[in-house]
Amino acid sequence: MLRKQLIEDSPTVCMGDSKISRPAIRELYEEVLLDLLPKRYPSMFRISGDMFFNLVTGSRHRISTALRDPKAMLRQLAENVEEDFYLMVPDAQRDFILEGWVSCFPQGLLPASKVGMSVSEIHQPVPGYEGRLKKGVNRCFERMERGESVGRLNVRFYSIFSLQSNYYYVLLTENSGPYNAIMTLSVCLSMAPTR
Repeated sequence: MLRKQLIEDSPTVCMGDSKISRPAIRELYEEVLLDLLPKRYPSMFRISGDMFFNLVTGSRHRISTALRDPKAMLRQLAENVEEDFYLMVPDAQRDFILEGWVSCFPQGLLPASKVGMSVSEIHQPVPGYEGRLKKGVNRCFERMERGESVGRLNVRFYSIFSLQSNYYYVLLTENSGPYNAIMTLSVCLSMAPTR
């Protein structure tokens, strides 16, 4: 499995946490690995006692051990779920700050270099973000209630591929050649106080 190999080879690139993100990591782990997967896909995932089983890959993980270690929870998420997760935690000014992640295929950024940055700061180099995009992203975060998750679909067009960087902005014109759309799912979990 490619994700497992990436995490073994580059753990600090693929995942990270801070003290403030640990409750969100545990919530994500419990909701996805311990609740969603075994209930929605019982022929693929199972929990028996203290063990989580991936029946497709044959892997198994001790739940009690993972619950004591945020990095173990992130590793197990990465090995069993294809999505990348970015944990944004609100600060005193209600700006959402990147504090944790598990991301094997980030789009145009190295998450470790963005820790402590707000959503606006992270998206600063995105063309057109300050206009229309910023309002929509901020509205998404502001409307979230505690315990609620929101999925967001990002579509990115690539005309060039580079292993060094995937930060390319393509101007699509009438004469543009063929493009491949790569879609990723961004999942946001709210750590906002209850209202």
